[in-house]
Amino acid sequence: DGDLILRTSDGVDFNIHKLLLGLASAPLRDMTTLGDQAAKRTDVVVVSVPETSEIFTVLLRYIYPVPKEHITSLDQISALMDVAQKYDLQA
Repeated sequence: DGDLILRTSDGVDFNIHKLLLGLASAPLRDMTTLGDQAAKRTDVVVVSVPETSEIFTVLLRYIYPVPKEHITSLDQISALMDVAQKYDLQA
């Protein structure tokens, strides 16, 4: 029951909390203040991101206080590192 929707490049919506996202990443926090003007729904802001839902699923597991999954694919590790650097996420 978040107050923000992150829409990935493959059309998956993640209903998340702006506060947690903003604490984890200043660039993502800044993106959420704008949102997609045409995609606003009542009090929920929609922000489109160029990454896939597979990458954002893993990324959000690191932002939210939930059990972390083990990443075994080198491609996924590389993509996650790129996204973490892009959004200035700290380990």
